[in-house]
Amino acid sequence: LRDFRVKASDCDAPDAVLDLTPREPATYEKLVLVAQRASGEVRETRVHDLVGNVTRVVFDEMRTNLAPDPKIFVFEVPKGVRVVELSEPQPR
Repeated sequence: LRDFRVKASDCDAPDAVLDLTPREPATYEKLVLVAQRASGEVRETRVHDLVGNVTRVVFDEMRTNLAPDPKIFVFEVPKGVRVVELSEPQPR
């Protein structure tokens, strides 16, 4: 709510559709988030850019909490790459 004006455009179906409009100037007009009402799982996202294009991502056949082997997620910083450590954002 700090960064977006949120409007529920459809909450009568099994999925809730939320329009998120940025409060500050951004490189897009709005984001749309479609979530399953019963579970809260995100089903779809849409980015509406400033020239009218829409990028739609649909999450299908999602599987969660499968406990993947930690060896799958090994990241080694390539030689010559500078790493910038980010801290948690502080509440305003």
